[in-house]
Amino acid sequence: SNPHQIPVWIAEAEKHHTDLLFSAGGDGTALAIAEQLIRMKSSIPLAVIPMGTSNMLALSLGLHGEMEEVLSTLWEGIAVKIDAGYAREKDRYYLVGASIGAHAELIRRTPRMLKRLIGVFAYILAGIRTMIGRRSANVRIETDLGNWRWKTDSIEVFNTTGFLHSEQALLPRVDPMDGKLDLMALRAGSLVDLVGLLLYGLFGMRFKPWYTEHRQIERVFINPTKPMEVQLDGESIGHTPVTIEVRKKALSVVVPNPLKSRPLQHQEEILQ
Repeated sequence: SNPHQIPVWIAEAEKHHTDLLFSAGGDGTALAIAEQLIRMKSSIPLAVIPMGTSNMLALSLGLHGEMEEVLSTLWEGIAVKIDAGYAREKDRYYLVGASIGAHAELIRRTPRMLKRLIGVFAYILAGIRTMIGRRSANVRIETDLGNWRWKTDSIEVFNTTGFLHSEQALLPRVDPMDGKLDLMALRAGSLVDLVGLLLYGLFGMRFKPWYTEHRQIERVFINPTKPMEVQLDGESIGHTPVTIEVRKKALSVVVPNPLKSRPLQHQEEILQ
């Protein structure tokens, strides 16, 4: 489909008072539609049908399993408002996470075809290539909570970590509805740390990196002593410096109905 047609489709949907928009594809398709819904300040809920390679957004929204199960979950689901991240200098939105530095390079170096052939091991191979030539940089971090200087080669600004198999993989569960972004940096890292974090996040394997920084913020300006690559939800958008801000309750999405996924005795508690 032509991405330039998405605003036209959304405008038509608004005109005809459409109740729901479906995205059937991968992260790229879903995020392209989501970004236009945010820009047009549309209140139409987005229902994501995961049919791509990674489907991180769908997993973050609790949509997984066989297609019949996903469709049933969406049909019985509820619409909620979630936050979005916004890269000001690039004028781009994201829903899952932004990466600056080594992780952004790793994602760019991982071919889609290789991911299909060997899965997570494609990221490990790309990680080795990335870390061999990496150099840590002194990075000035300016946020609404204060300023710091960190020596690091990889920074993450998460809106959600729901796509990870391990809830405590990188940091405590990141809530996409709390009006905050979660800033995380690996300090004094090595190749072992990067691969260990990846395995921990994907499979829940026990691993503790040397040292990580974690802050919950609403705005962050990242300015390293040398340019670092930046990616948003798997797409490279250039290099630092970059300012990332939260856009609260920016998008309406369909998520599993908790009343349909918990025992009956817990339903009264959920409603309260």
